[in-house]
Amino acid sequence: MLCNIINDLTRKNMDFSKVKLIVSDLDGTLLNSKHEVSKLFLEQFKILEKFKVAFVAASGRQYEGIASKLPGIINRISIVAENGAYTQHKGEDFSTEGIPAYKADDIVEIAKKIPNSCLILCGKKSAYFEKTSPTLDKKLREYHPSSTIVNTLTTKVVEHYEDTLLKIALYHPESSEKYLYPVFKKHFEEQTNTNYKNWLLKVSGENWLDIANVSTNKGVAINRLQKKLGISPSETMVFGDFKNDLEMLKDASFSYAMQNAHPEVKQTAKFETDSNDAFGVEKIIAKVIDAYQNK
Repeated sequence: MLCNIINDLTRKNMDFSKVKLIVSDLDGTLLNSKHEVSKLFLEQFKILEKFKVAFVAASGRQYEGIASKLPGIINRISIVAENGAYTQHKGEDFSTEGIPAYKADDIVEIAKKIPNSCLILCGKKSAYFEKTSPTLDKKLREYHPSSTIVNTLTTKVVEHYEDTLLKIALYHPESSEKYLYPVFKKHFEEQTNTNYKNWLLKVSGENWLDIANVSTNKGVAINRLQKKLGISPSETMVFGDFKNDLEMLKDASFSYAMQNAHPEVKQTAKFETDSNDAFGVEKIIAKVIDAYQNK
């Protein structure tokens, strides 16, 4: 109860006109349950642009998977793709955090032994996976529209296509947190090889586990963009719903968890908004626009 009272008082004293950068996750946050962006947000973006408020779409998705959801504005915003492994600013490459493909050999072997899971090697040019059922194939292409199906998936595939490996993604139809994360956490903890200390395990959705460089996450990518744009955390607003959003939520004074967010995200964020199906992001952006219009 005391926490709620403090939050209510804080909200009343919040000056939304200080916001110069808005960052939003996509799935479970800006996109609704049908993976659609609202017409309202696209209209709001035009107003934010008028007031010179920058916008960043930050997702575990492949770049093309983000671009397909934000038609017409993709070259006017910043994109943080693959959980921070690839960043683009207004249509130009900004940063790429690649992984030497051979270093992922052991991870690929472990992943292939996990029942009912699907392994995806996420490259800068394409995502690579073995043939699946039509239903799962459609789901994987939703997040990785630029993809290549191969007969046998190994890290040599990435090298064959002269691509840069950005991350390893695993999909489980029931729960990534229950069936994928414990396997790799246990394996890494049992290893004395320092190579394993260089990996970051991140549950990025109900069905997804991402493995990337230990220094690769959305928070690092957002921090780089903040420095480039000359915008501080006190001028930054962030929205998220899952564990791959934790780092970037910590680097913003205006941090919001969605009503449908993971409990750990709600504990990390300073505030909470409505669900992605109830226009939670748009409702807070409306407050920012109102603050600027009444400045």
